[in-house]
Amino acid sequence: MKLQQIRWRTAAGTITLLPSRGRVLQVNVGGVEAYWVNPRWTGDWNVGGDRLWLSPEADFNWPTRHVDFSKYVVPAAVDPGRWELERHERGFCQVRQQVTVPHMHKAVKVRGELRRSFTMVELPDAPGLMAYRTDNELQLVDGPVGQGVGLWSLLQVPKGGEMIIGCRRKGMFRTHFGTVPARLRQIRKGEVRLRITGDHQYKIGVPNDIPTGRMVYARPVGEKYLVIARQFFPQPWRAYCDAPLSARGTPGDAVQVYNDSGALGGFGEMEFHSPALVVGRGADRLLDSYLTMVGFVAAREWPRWLRRWLAGQ
Repeated sequence: MKLQQIRWRTAAGTITLLPSRGRVLQVNVGGVEAYWVNPRWTGDWNVGGDRLWLSPEADFNWPTRHVDFSKYVVPAAVDPGRWELERHERGFCQVRQQVTVPHMHKAVKVRGELRRSFTMVELPDAPGLMAYRTDNELQLVDGPVGQGVGLWSLLQVPKGGEMIIGCRRKGMFRTHFGTVPARLRQIRKGEVRLRITGDHQYKIGVPNDIPTGRMVYARPVGEKYLVIARQFFPQPWRAYCDAPLSARGTPGDAVQVYNDSGALGGFGEMEFHSPALVVGRGADRLLDSYLTMVGFVAAREWPRWLRRWLAGQ
């Protein structure tokens, strides 16, 4: 399926945006594609790249009270949605759409306006990396009083790498579904590491008081690592609304990682959430911003680079 694309070219590579799907579709560095894009895309939600959904998943995606992927729903109003290009100029793109999302367990809906903007960011001290800032906004129009709503950012990545989550103390996570074998995980002080194999389905979440706000996906390519690094801003003093189906009503996750079984294409996902907006309780506008950096790091420099990145240096 051919849709209008916008390409930003830099000395390091190309960033491709897909305005009608409200996302950064691909980042190409040195001829290597960093994100996972579905080669057999038929027009549905699973095109790939860097996209935005609404949470909690238990209310907007799972019609069942237990994990059953034969019943899983991706609300078409959110993805693929009906995004409109509001503004585009060199290094800046803004899109918007009206959304009406039905609750999976109640005869109610959440209505609002989503807006996303992408801005190129110069990295003069890191010539091998490209970066862009994403600003997401939900302006609530209507919904059931007491309903929590969050901005849920998902970036699809190819199999064959490792996801590394910076943690304020010894890392921990909880399982949403599937299992994470010991060979695919490593937990230590200051980080959680998860291998993305694309052949064993699992999803994990990290509670909102643990992440530092720095997360990296790294995949070896020859003598280098292709790195996707994200800096976001967890707010542990605020409520988050996305929890596992088996733990509904508990404090939500700030960070999540998904590893596909191959059924949907064999990819992984780097996910994180904004704090929740609660309908009828104060603010009706939700904002979230974060930075994405993509590029190569030499294998010999990788351990030092990672330590400095996770330490905020």
